[in-house]
Parts: sequence; C-alpha cells; structure tokens
Amino acid sequence: MLSLRKSASAMNLRKTDRSELNLFPALSFLVVCFIGGYFLWATKDALPSEADNTDFRYAPSRAKELAQELDSIYSCKSGPGMEEFLETWHRKYTSNASAPDNQNDTLRNVYNLFTTLFNPDPTLRPRGFRSDSAYRYVVIQSQLTFCVAEDGMFDYYYESSPPPTFPTDGFYLLRKAGAYYRVLDDFRPQIRQAGLKQLYLTDEYKDALELFLEKNGYWPDEERTSAESGRKRMRFLQNYWYVINGHWEGWHLGIPAIGYIVLNKSLDKAVAEVVEEYNGSGVLLHKTHSGWKEVGGLYHWEE
Repeated sequence: MLSLRKSASAMNLRKTDRSELNLFPALSFLVVCFIGGYFLWATKDALPSEADNTDFRYAPSRAKELAQELDSIYSCKSGPGMEEFLETWHRKYTSNASAPDNQNDTLRNVYNLFTTLFNPDPTLRPRGFRSDSAYRYVVIQSQLTFCVAEDGMFDYYYESSPPPTFPTDGFYLLRKAGAYYRVLDDFRPQIRQAGLKQLYLTDEYKDALELFLEKNGYWPDEERTSAESGRKRMRFLQNYWYVINGHWEGWHLGIPAIGYIVLNKSLDKAVAEVVEEYNGSGVLLHKTHSGWKEVGGLYHWEE
C-alpha cells in the first residue's frame, strides 16, 4: 500500500512538473511580446517619418548604382538620359511638410520659415551669369539644424542694439548656453516657385553625386587630371541645376541653402542664415498675421 501511495505521489509530481514546463513557453512568449511592445512605443519618436512613396532605408550600393548611371549618361553626353535621371529623382521624393510627425507648432514654423526664405532664381547661373533658359530643377537640402531659445535669450543676442556679440556667433552661443536644438533629417519642405521641380538631396543622391564628380578643381597639381575631370563633370550638371565646387574642397550641390534657423520660444521671432555662392547672410524675421516677414539683416559673410 505504501509503495502504491509513493507511486501515485510520484505521478502527481511528474504531472505538476509537466504542467509547469508547459506554462514556461507561454510565459516566455508574453514577456518577449511585452518587451518588444515597450521598445516600439519608447522609440516611436526616433523613427523617421514615413515616406509618401519611397523607402528611405539607405544602402551605399544604391549610391554606387546611381553614380554608375550618371557616368554612363555623361560619357554619352545624353540630354534625354539626364532628363530621365532627374525626373526619376523628382518623382521618388515628395514633400513631407504636412506629415503628421511635422505638425507640432515648432516644426510647422521651421518648415514655413524655410519656404519663406528659399527663393532660388532659375535664370541665375553659377558665378552670377544669367541665362534666358531658366533652370527647371532645384536641389534642396534634406537636413536642417534649428534651435529654440528663451525669449529673453533670443532678444539679448539678436534684438539688442548694438548686439552683444558678432551675430554669426549667436547660434553657437545659444547652443552652448543650453538652448534646445535639433537636426532635422529627412527634411523635405515645400517650395513656392512655379515651374521649378524639387530634388531632395537624400544621402543616396548626395553620395552618388560626389562619387560622380570625383575631385574638385582646387586639388594639388599632381592630381590636376582628376581635378579637371571633376570640373568638366560639374559643368555638365550645371546645365540642369545650380551646382558649384567648394571654395577649398568638396561641392555645393544645392544653392541657395539655409544654414540654420533660430526661433524664440514664443514662436513669433526667428533668425535664419541664407547661404548663397561662397557667402551668407543672417536675416531677422517677425511673425505677422499673414506669415513670416523679414525685418532686417544682421550680418553678411564671404569666403
């Protein structure tokens, strides 16, 4: 009898062990789901804005493919090929100014300020020459830095007369003083100019253009052949949009550009740096019932 009881107890114990073992996978699955759900919730603001019609996952191989396509177009001096390349680029990325993630007051004002200040002249060519044949494309930066400062701090740096410091330093001093700043990636603002087609300078196109252009015209004499090749390729692109070599190195792939934007916390005053060919200007703006208006220039610099 005692042995039978022991056997029954052992069977019950084994059943209990099996039940506990059967519960373990289910509990593990629930824990994993909880952790995964919390991670997605915690990082939702860090995810990029969903594109309207494209996949923003960047692959270096894609930039190489685009550079090879440009090489082929350039070697044939193919106008139709270049037009097709630019039309594909234009259709691939659309403005995200009205995307849900960009609808808070601060971001809405940043986008509106850019649209107010971004006024390319489609008849202006590099080095100041004008042409009867207007550009039909404009390359727009896809990254922008902005800063939000307390009202008193903003007025101290930008509204004082005379200003307490050279105004070009104001943006960096505000950041150092603890003002909130942010770098916008995947920045795709709307533009006002009719007849101009926007080309947003995403990483893949930026890298592709730099691979295609190679070295610029200011490299040492021993690399003169490569430098001349870069200049010739630049002049080919200048048939389609405003692109120039950097003053010392690199390329300015989109002119004009906005260097930075500073807003006061009340969102009714702003300063922006407008960058042209080897020069830039700081502009003070006030918000009115009809939108942002320029009220004065703060500084000008030239390279």
